[in-house]
Amino acid sequence: RLITNYIKNYLLSHDLTQKHWQTAFKEIFLSFLKNLILNQNEEEVVEFIKNYLLVGFQGFVMTPKTTTLFSCGDAVNLVNEKLTLLKGVKRSKFLVRELLIDDKVSIAWRELETQSIDRLVIATNGINYLLDNAPSLEDIISEFVHHKTFYKSSVALQKFLQKEQQKGILRDDTSIIMLISR
Repeated sequence: RLITNYIKNYLLSHDLTQKHWQTAFKEIFLSFLKNLILNQNEEEVVEFIKNYLLVGFQGFVMTPKTTTLFSCGDAVNLVNEKLTLLKGVKRSKFLVRELLIDDKVSIAWRELETQSIDRLVIATNGINYLLDNAPSLEDIISEFVHHKTFYKSSVALQKFLQKEQQKGILRDDTSIIMLISR
């Protein structure tokens, strides 16, 4: 929630129709993380980082003209029927690593014309377990592109995820945002 609230507030405080909103995002975000770390008791810093700051994130900003997808760490997104897996090398690259071990971490940015998007699905890395256990990527794409109930009811999507978790397929927190534009 800490990271999500920061990103939300950053996005709400910038003119997202201007391209420059992305430019300072990483540096301002790193300053935010650094201040959080500096304000912790020395004995609690490692525990605080493990519990609150080792997170990947992804999101999108949709304006009438452009849709910008962004992520840091492992993530999955589906635009129309094209699935993109964003995976860190060997292990997830969390932005806080830049502060701790001077390991450069990048934020992936992808811009699309908003008019070209019929469906958009973004999911956290927990969805990788579902992808690994699917008969095929086409089955997963079909499930999320053509399953109209998911787009009409967040309860249907939640029940689907709970069922997959009970089967032991989803072994990590999984968040999914789905939208249909037409």
